[in-house]
Amino acid sequence: MRDKERSRPGVPDIPGLHKGRIEAQREVWASRRRVGFPDRRADLFVIAKDDEYFLDLPYLAIPGRDDLPSLSSWVPRVQSITGAIFTTRWVDVAPDSSLDEVLPLGGRYLIEGKISPKIAKAAKISRLVPQEIFGGLPAAMRQQEEIAHDLGVNKGVEQRRIESVLVGIHGLTETLLEGDITEMTLQKMAKETEKILRHENLLKSKDAIWSKVVDYTLRAAKKDRLNRTNPTASRILARAAYLRVVDLELLLREARQKAVRTFEYLETVNVASRLAFEDALQALAEAEKRIEASGGYLVNGTHTHLMARESWEIEGIVRGVADNVLEPIQAAPYLGVAALARAVLTGVRYKSREGISQLREVLRYVGLEKELDKASVADYLILRYGTPAVRRLHHAQTLLGMALADPDYKETAVFK
Repeated sequence: MRDKERSRPGVPDIPGLHKGRIEAQREVWASRRRVGFPDRRADLFVIAKDDEYFLDLPYLAIPGRDDLPSLSSWVPRVQSITGAIFTTRWVDVAPDSSLDEVLPLGGRYLIEGKISPKIAKAAKISRLVPQEIFGGLPAAMRQQEEIAHDLGVNKGVEQRRIESVLVGIHGLTETLLEGDITEMTLQKMAKETEKILRHENLLKSKDAIWSKVVDYTLRAAKKDRLNRTNPTASRILARAAYLRVVDLELLLREARQKAVRTFEYLETVNVASRLAFEDALQALAEAEKRIEASGGYLVNGTHTHLMARESWEIEGIVRGVADNVLEPIQAAPYLGVAALARAVLTGVRYKSREGISQLREVLRYVGLEKELDKASVADYLILRYGTPAVRRLHHAQTLLGMALADPDYKETAVFK
């Protein structure tokens, strides 16, 4: 029976489809996909149990500002001790995958906060994947710039790959629409199709959507399961491949927009962090001038005390720099320098037990915990000692100035 089926002649086009109705329908469906894409959400959002710690990390804030953007998943988070930044991405999870090792974040398949045991096979499940970037702001900015570049409309690697495959699918479809498909024509189509896919390194792609594109495209250039030339079935497969590429194009656009949005936010945080250091330097230079002008400095080798009121006012400037300008800084590479400068300026004064503990942890991470054992600028000002206070002020200013001048802190771009 099977041999008889294999010996049948090629299947002619179905009446009404030979003039491109399949392709016209393809464009209608593609248009609906593009229009409806912003509203297409996953049915279930999850995160791996191993990544649960990520949910407790604070969002990365802009120093000097209390407001945050809408707290959606694209907003970077930060590790409070190391200053490492966490960016995120979503990956699709097969509905038949085990969900024992994930935690629910939201979606329709939840029953009293737990994942329903019954999930439709067609359900879309998305898993949040955090990525830790130890280099902090400059490294995170380079990462997002590189992603945006690779996904770029004009020069992006992924965009060129999509365009190349679309050209191949269009060529395949045009050949099929010409009719009179012989075995030799199929072999030529198969060879050309495979050449395009191999050139784009897609033949062994592990991406779920690209795998389907490859499968449908290769099958469209071959005989059907009954070993017959079947132009209609081939065009339907080519349409399926085309629509999957449209899905990829939409995901690419979304990822590109997210990368640009994330880069711009990181850039704002980076600029605000540097401005905070500049503001701190300016305020500390003013405090030093006031100490010198007050006479609370070495005069002919003799130490004189600051006036009580003057000492109190200068201490207020120093405390304001430490608490209001430097403390809000969260991200590396500025976090460690800011913590060290705070230790020099106010030490453990004016801090809660929790605040002291966190400051100590940051200093321990950068190997400078012993700085808290030294007298701070505030300690000397309380004693009205101008000379050692100025010496410590110089130290704090040097730390901040060196950070601003460090070329590594400025390397935020991959493409110049």
